[in-house]
Amino acid sequence: MSDIKNLKDKEYKFMKWYSSLMVTLGFRLSGYTIEREEMKNLNYKKYLGPDWEAEFDKNCTIVGNHSSYMDDFLVLGWQLPSFVGKKNMADIPFIGLIYKILNIIVVDRVGKNAEASKKMAFQKIAERQEEMEADKVRNSLCIFPEGA
Repeated sequence: MSDIKNLKDKEYKFMKWYSSLMVTLGFRLSGYTIEREEMKNLNYKKYLGPDWEAEFDKNCTIVGNHSSYMDDFLVLGWQLPSFVGKKNMADIPFIGLIYKILNIIVVDRVGKNAEASKKMAFQKIAERQEEMEADKVRNSLCIFPEGA
């Protein structure tokens, strides 16, 4: 099984559609509804300078507060991003497969290699952001700082 970077365009679009469908069905069967709100009127020129223009058709880095296990699924159904995740989660059979497919950046938070792992994760995040800006990767990056 290859990771998301190596998928053909049709395969990626199907995977994104299928992911959205499964997440929506899962929430509906659990009694939840998902409401999406388009945010086309964002204006960050005050913070990012007068030349800033919103680009909604490109990849982005999503940073959010992790409030429940549902957060991952909500973002997965909306965007199909790559995440930053805990290394020990990659050892769980089904979760490990998802880590590989979505090209998750892993962080070892504890142990003798924790500091080196965190530095490497920061490096990988910076590299991924550069790849996104150069349109070399097709999926966004999602970071929940409290969770990883």
